[in-house]
Amino acid sequence: GQEYSYGFIEDGPGVFACFPKSCPLFSYRESFPMGDTPLSLWSFNRLIARLETEWPGNEYDLLSHNCCHFSEELCKQLQVPKPFPSWVKNL
Repeated sequence: GQEYSYGFIEDGPGVFACFPKSCPLFSYRESFPMGDTPLSLWSFNRLIARLETEWPGNEYDLLSHNCCHFSEELCKQLQVPKPFPSWVKNL
């Protein structure tokens, strides 16, 4: 599998994929299963392509537009059954 995140880059999409728990840019606290998405693989791929345009890397902001905000939006768009954990965005 892959995991998706968001980070700063001067030019291009800030959305990127890597192997789960292996991104050297982040410290992982824990995994939190959110449930299954009802999206098909085709719909998922379209979603990621759309998010790549909506989340450009040069709009990254440590406090107001970061990887935690992206994760929350991704979960919302994936329509997963569990609510996004509020502690994730507490800095």
